[in-house]
Amino acid sequence: MSNLSVFILVLNWNGWKDTIECLESIQRLSYMNYSIVVVDNGSTDSSVARIKDWAVGKLSVESIFFAYDPTTKPVTRVEYDRAAAEAGGLQEQEAKIEALPANRKIILIQNGANLGFAGGNNVGIRYALKRGADYVWLLNNDTVVDREALTKMVDLAETRAGIGMVGSKLLCYNKQGVIQAAGGGKIWPWLGIAKHYGEQEDDTGQWDEVIEPDYVTGASLLSRRAAIEDIGLIKEDYFLYWEDTDWCERAKRKGWRLLYCPSSLVWHKENNATGYKSPVVDYYALRNSLFFVRQFYAMHLPSAFLVQLLKLPKRIIKGQFANARAIVGGYADFLRRKQGPGRVKVKR
Repeated sequence: MSNLSVFILVLNWNGWKDTIECLESIQRLSYMNYSIVVVDNGSTDSSVARIKDWAVGKLSVESIFFAYDPTTKPVTRVEYDRAAAEAGGLQEQEAKIEALPANRKIILIQNGANLGFAGGNNVGIRYALKRGADYVWLLNNDTVVDREALTKMVDLAETRAGIGMVGSKLLCYNKQGVIQAAGGGKIWPWLGIAKHYGEQEDDTGQWDEVIEPDYVTGASLLSRRAAIEDIGLIKEDYFLYWEDTDWCERAKRKGWRLLYCPSSLVWHKENNATGYKSPVVDYYALRNSLFFVRQFYAMHLPSAFLVQLLKLPKRIIKGQFANARAIVGGYADFLRRKQGPGRVKVKR
């Protein structure tokens, strides 16, 4: 087993119940040399207080995957604001927890605002790189990890040449034995579409081989330090959706390989923060898919633009008028080149 340093970034925004279940599963990892970094994106639901309660053993966790273990508490925490974290933290604070086991300490970063998926994770990435991380693992807070999930990814990355990013087999949290994504998926730029491999398929072993996807989904994405230093951080212009695809595309164009690790298992609740097929999803997914195509596959932009337009009559026919307005807004903001937080607000 490798002893390379891995910083696990868990981004929280008004989702403390999911987050503490995720953290509890991380505590059971077989990999030894990791650091847990919780980045709070300006939550307004007492998330920070609840996470602190969990850390000291005042708040138990219910899960269909494991029984709560009070013997892993307390978990000692070091807290930073955004500026201190991006500067690499404070040496005297880090020294206090250096000797503790990996599963008995966390770094808690409070951004003070919702910076989106990319912005929030970038704060954690800057901290991790300043602290000497060999790998950074982006892990959605609404996930539960298998104890071997990290070990399998690092081992795969270390045994193949030129690997920049590795993804897990994502399984549906509430649908036993159903795949959400086999690491990532395929991009059809002329359609403006990216689709996960294996999505909603029963897991019967058909996705048990290592492959190189077009992208690795950001729900579980292990990135090598050298790759991050080469390609830069996650692009914050997207705010939500397609930013992980953009990151992967930039990595490939710099010569880094992407891999899917089928033995790394992660269960995901998907769209807990934004809602399945909500106006938020329609707005950002449409707007950002067109930004992505224009950035990397400009010759396919006209066809992608027309294909994405077909979503509008579908939403109207179904009576999903809020979604239809979101789609119109997505088109308008794409044409205006408006990026970052959009006109459709994320609520939770």
